[in-house]
Amino acid sequence: MAPVRLADLLYTADGTLTNPARQPSAGEDSFGGYLRHAAEVISEHPDDIDDDPTGLPPDFETLRWFHLPPACLTHTGPTAPA
Repeated sequence: MAPVRLADLLYTADGTLTNPARQPSAGEDSFGGYLRHAAEVISEHPDDIDDDPTGLPPDFETLRWFHLPPACLTHTGPTAPA
């Protein structure tokens, strides 16, 4: 289990020290499975990154040092309630 951090501890109104319920964590024997899964996820994506213009302001593009595929700027998730 992960260690309890000082920032996780809280005091109640009556001064009782409380800490969050401890969440179970995976053991080191799970690491290989995580790596295999990560390799599968990565292998499913193309090697070439679409680095076409994003349509963002030129000032932003001048400062951008990282790949930003235009598809990343397309909102496809749920919309926020009005």
